[in-house]
Amino acid sequence: PLLSNVAPGPIYQIAKYLPLDKESAKGWNVVFGQQIWTPEDIESTEPVEDERPYAGLLFLETGVYQYSSSRTDQYNFMFGTVGPNSLAEQGQKFIHDIIGSDEPMGWDYQIENQIVFNLGYQGHRLISRHNTEPSNSGLSQYDFSGVGRINAGNYQSELAIGSVARWGNNLAHNFGATGFSPGKFVDIGMLSSSPTGYF
Repeated sequence: PLLSNVAPGPIYQIAKYLPLDKESAKGWNVVFGQQIWTPEDIESTEPVEDERPYAGLLFLETGVYQYSSSRTDQYNFMFGTVGPNSLAEQGQKFIHDIIGSDEPMGWDYQIENQIVFNLGYQGHRLISRHNTEPSNSGLSQYDFSGVGRINAGNYQSELAIGSVARWGNNLAHNFGATGFSPGKFVDIGMLSSSPTGYF
């Protein structure tokens, strides 16, 4: 019920089939983004052996999440394209013109167009949270949590587990805001519900 007040129709319809706890706070997000990968020497006009090829990703990602002071669950779906359709060549050349950087010369060898998608789940579980002795730094708590995620699709299929240690203030208000996903070390959606706190 809480999700229906804030989520658009299609996201709410999908969320009805997810195992969401009625007592937890809920939210949703939509991210539109572009990522670019190039070899280290962007002035080379030929592919560089043993280096990542030129590649771009243009994507739309949406998700539903629930959170509390000791547990978070995030379900997401990403859809996008790699190759020339990602407009990465135009984007990088535009930015490099503005800032005066070297012109990337190898985009003729970028990977081919392909549609990509991923379904994902990530969960955080609190292991322990403790108060510390009061200090002038304002860092009054520390906590430890376990993190697990699974992604399936043709973009990045993986199974990962790990842990997160934080030291800060009001940690219960922003639990689940940090992790170890490349490019997503901080989840702004989880921070937006926190009135105060830092770590």
